[in-house]
Amino acid sequence: MVKRGIYVAILFSCLPLISHAALISGDDAITASVSPEYPGQGEEVNIVLSGRTIDIDSATITWMVGGKKVLEGPAEKNYSFTTNGTGAVSTIDVTVVTGDATRYQKQIRISPSQVDLLWEAKTYTPPFFKGHSLASSESTITVVALPNLKGNSGTTLSASKLIYKWSINGKNISSASGLGKQSFTFTGAKIFNDNKVNVTISSQDGSITASRSLSIPVSEPRILLYSAPSLLGTLYGEALSKSFTLSEDEMNVRAVPFYFSTTASGLPTAVLVWSLNGKTLPTETGADTVSTLRKGTSAGTARLSIKGSHTSNLLQSAEWSGTVNLGIGTTSF
Repeated sequence: MVKRGIYVAILFSCLPLISHAALISGDDAITASVSPEYPGQGEEVNIVLSGRTIDIDSATITWMVGGKKVLEGPAEKNYSFTTNGTGAVSTIDVTVVTGDATRYQKQIRISPSQVDLLWEAKTYTPPFFKGHSLASSESTITVVALPNLKGNSGTTLSASKLIYKWSINGKNISSASGLGKQSFTFTGAKIFNDNKVNVTISSQDGSITASRSLSIPVSEPRILLYSAPSLLGTLYGEALSKSFTLSEDEMNVRAVPFYFSTTASGLPTAVLVWSLNGKTLPTETGADTVSTLRKGTSAGTARLSIKGSHTSNLLQSAEWSGTVNLGIGTTSF
């Protein structure tokens, strides 16, 4: 028997919508706060005015967007709008007129941009697996930032000419930061923890700044069994269930260790040990092992177990345990 769809495909974590903070200029008598601090394309933005040296609650406030009046009235201190979906700059001009007819002005320029954060762990998955390698305890992880930031003129800034500042779990990583350093490779957290990565991206003159955080969970390695017919090869599309029956007189079974760290050549750094009814079997050493099960002359069920362990990292381990209906007779490997 086989069980289909054992794994859910998780390709990568992709987090869009990053922008540089609003550029605010004008009279110091009034201040403007923008929320969120880094709005993205097509995202709602809220602007709040406050008086530094004037009584803004008794003033008449006029809001202009792109040269068009959108709001006017006494103490209209709040204005919300949706940023341009194409990333074009939104220019908001605010005029504040106090009771004694004194005029104050403020201009807010918001240029929403987009950045994708992609991550990948250097852990093992078998050929043709329609998913992505997950991060396991202390595995190597690479995060890549793909920015699409626009300058005040609307021109897209070259990713190689931006400055990247990386941090993990609140700690700045100066060695991974700098001009054009779009990627960050690090040793991940131990099991039951997350890897909290942050990148701040800015233009060389500091006029444009973007920031985004990403949390990468730590998953446990696991082992799956697959039928491996001699003529067809391993059937990676069909994982064997925890209880399966020999469909033929002889059946090859392959054990595959998922999410163990890999070597430089891409092989899993795991050692698999097979046992039958509690007795260790004399199988080949290594992570990629195949055993042959054969029917005998009388009915029987065997308890099969495969334990996997990292060659040096004790926190990376997994076990497959189940039963095999041998049909008639005993089995040999």
